[in-house]
Amino acid sequence: MKRNLILISALLLAVFLSCKEEPTDPVTPKPVGWQDDVPWPSLAASPWPMYRHDPQNTGRSKFPGPGSISNIVALEGFYSDTPPVIGIDSSVYLQSAGNMKKGLYSYYMDGSLKWNNPGLDGFDNIVSPVLLSSGDILFLDACTGLLSKIDHRTGLLLVQKNLSAYMTSCVFQKSIQVDKNGNIFLLSNTGKLVILNSSMEIIHTDNNPDFQAYDYNIVFTADGRGALIAGKSNPLYYLNTETYELKPLITVGIIKTLPVVDAANRVYFVISSEENVNLVCMQLNGNVIWQHKLNRQHYNNDQGYFLYPEPAISREGKIILPADSLYSFNYYGKVDWKVYMQLQAGEYSSGNAAIDSEGRIYLMTGNFSVLRCYDKYGQLIVAHDFTNEVLLDHNPVIGYCGSLVLGGVRENKVFLIK
Repeated sequence: MKRNLILISALLLAVFLSCKEEPTDPVTPKPVGWQDDVPWPSLAASPWPMYRHDPQNTGRSKFPGPGSISNIVALEGFYSDTPPVIGIDSSVYLQSAGNMKKGLYSYYMDGSLKWNNPGLDGFDNIVSPVLLSSGDILFLDACTGLLSKIDHRTGLLLVQKNLSAYMTSCVFQKSIQVDKNGNIFLLSNTGKLVILNSSMEIIHTDNNPDFQAYDYNIVFTADGRGALIAGKSNPLYYLNTETYELKPLITVGIIKTLPVVDAANRVYFVISSEENVNLVCMQLNGNVIWQHKLNRQHYNNDQGYFLYPEPAISREGKIILPADSLYSFNYYGKVDWKVYMQLQAGEYSSGNAAIDSEGRIYLMTGNFSVLRCYDKYGQLIVAHDFTNEVLLDHNPVIGYCGSLVLGGVRENKVFLIK
């Protein structure tokens, strides 16, 4: 009996050792520049909760977009300068100030109306709403200074704050910005910065006429400890969001795009000088990592107004820039590929790119009337001509399950695409 027990024990030990020594499948290493998602607890865990998807302005979705453009639902009568946002239940939220439709609207992706709050029209408003993790919607009427929290289920007003005494001119930043703690950042057209806590109580103000607010936006660093603000004499500022210390990162040039921040806190933007126009990759201490010279003729407006498409960052860390051509740069600043988009004279090159989880790139071209989808190697997958719809918003928005939303500009339509 004892001999049998010894044999059984020896057999079990051999099996255990052989299991421990069995080689396991190696973990596939992530490529250099791989972009992990940046946690942002204050935002809704939805497909597209704010302008350009996230506070780092990456334009990158966690979900796949449509591989074809076949099922299109058109919503008519909208007058809007703000791209839509998408909620956790796939609801689309968009603002309109037109005669046919007025207020803040919520639609399902099949085109059926969820609700409408007609009191939130925000005439001439370019500030996109933001979806919070609490389920509330933040909405700002840019010129009255009314900041509202809306119930996402019903569209009813929960609380409202009048900021007209603090924001002495219209707010023309691209979006309300919210830090990781839920603090709200707003910037008026005259350079007035107002920061509120999640209860909408003002906790900090600053007045810097050099801040560039019109058609720009505040962009947060990946660690959440800093905010980047475009300037005029100093093209880019860094604001410490804990101490509110402000310092210029760049002192020469005219910034042509909003900055974009990757998961490692590297900052990408286009800037012009007297000699060149460059796409720049920079550290938060102001040190330039690399720069790539671009076609100066394409960036021919030196008035400081924001007219040019922003960089976007794919999951693989590719920097996608629509310019005279569509560029893909790798982590080291080398051009992976370049696609000339064959535009006609007088046409805008394109709008901002949205990138899905598979690296596909969606952007509006040809005076924002043609939606193009490219794969991650720059091969055109599909193009759909919306020419008869005049001018579409230049910010495609990616939802769940291969869906995409295109907002109309002014008296136009909104398209729900699957």
